Amino acid sequence: MKSIIVLLSLSLLSGIAYAQEAQVIHQSESPTVFSCRSLENVDSDIKITGNVSIASNATSLKVYVANKLVAKDQGFLGAGVNSYFGSKFDIAFDLNNGAVITAKLANPVLQVGSSDSLVCKFKHGLQNSAPVFANLQLNGVTRNMTTINPRFSSIAEAQVTFNNTSLQLTLTKKMPICPAGRMCAMAMPAPIEINLAVRRVVQTECSIKYIAATPPNVKSTVYEEVTLEDFTQSKCMTTMELPYIAGVLTYKVSGVSVLTHQQETATATFNVDGGFIRAQN
Repeated sequence: MKSIIVLLSLSLLSGIAYAQEAQVIHQSESPTVFSCRSLENVDSDIKITGNVSIASNATSLKVYVANKLVAKDQGFLGAGVNSYFGSKFDIAFDLNNGAVITAKLANPVLQVGSSDSLVCKFKHGLQNSAPVFANLQLNGVTRNMTTINPRFSSIAEAQVTFNNTSLQLTLTKKMPICPAGRMCAMAMPAPIEINLAVRRVVQTECSIKYIAATPPNVKSTVYEEVTLEDFTQSKCMTTMELPYIAGVLTYKVSGVSVLTHQQETATATFNVDGGFIRAQN
């Protein structure tokens, strides 16, 4: 009988230790990025915490009123972590530790469309999320691409590296073909790097969209925009089609065509080849 009691006690202690260990692991995977509260001169007693998942960069929002948890939300931090985009709430942060929360769906805190001012504390060390990498497979290019962006030609491979503030599209060109009977210097063309600023991160039911564009302080003859759609976080109930595509990248460039001398837009689409590789902070 004593041996049974001892075994049960050991099992209980093991279970407690395992639960504590799991709690520590969960906390390390979802550190608090920001915490907000109502202004001191208002009647509302709202407190908010935002925790980011290292694995997916998704942000979990908890809303408290009078220290009681009344609402939860899932979303993502926008470019430069100056905003939070969620299913129920949006939050816009400013440089003076202030913020405005706006309700998008019905909730027990705010009416839909209404806003409230907050004071926030932000962990600046976590502003830039861990980079994500993916190989890309060229799917299609419009015919006028090289007339707007001459660099975009003979693409052999492509890669994308991004986080919630920046995106880099790297294009590798094919080796030039040497005509028969001629001596050619077979030098590998230098890769093309397109560096863009992430403007928005949008969560939908079926994907996460990263929308990046030419930074406003960059002088360029063309305007470039990339929309990267990540399907790996999808919650859609759809029929699985083979081959499975983890994501799609659309590259758009606008500028004056050297052929028509008119403003035009060209598009190239890529499929994510294999999947996303997420680095750890």
